[in-house]
Amino acid sequence: MSQSREAWAEVAEQLNALGSTLKDHYVAGERAQVAEAPTQDELKDALKTLGDAATAALGTVGEAFKDPTIKEEIRATAGSLVNAVGVSVSELGADISAIELSSDKAASLAQDEVAQAADMGEDVTGIDPE
Repeated sequence: MSQSREAWAEVAEQLNALGSTLKDHYVAGERAQVAEAPTQDELKDALKTLGDAATAALGTVGEAFKDPTIKEEIRATAGSLVNAVGVSVSELGADISAIELSSDKAASLAQDEVAQAADMGEDVTGIDPE
């Protein structure tokens, strides 16, 4: 497996792990909210309840980002992402260099062939070896 594939596989693994952790954190917060949810008799204003639920859900996500474990997973995921991008850019640079070298080598070979043809007395007028 190429280095870039390995690096991107690491990013995918880290993102999956982070997603699972965030989901677990959210579900745990959601369960706590259900235990505290008002009964049917207490529901007077559906929009207020919906607004409160949305606020609580966002609070749970906000709390998740304060969790040291999640912070570390985010750091690890970001590190994997930076590494994968770096490896990919490096491999792309190597590929571009190889293409440039191949192009230069092809031009050199063409110039050599034109020179050999001229040495053998062939008419090379109008031939551009570039």
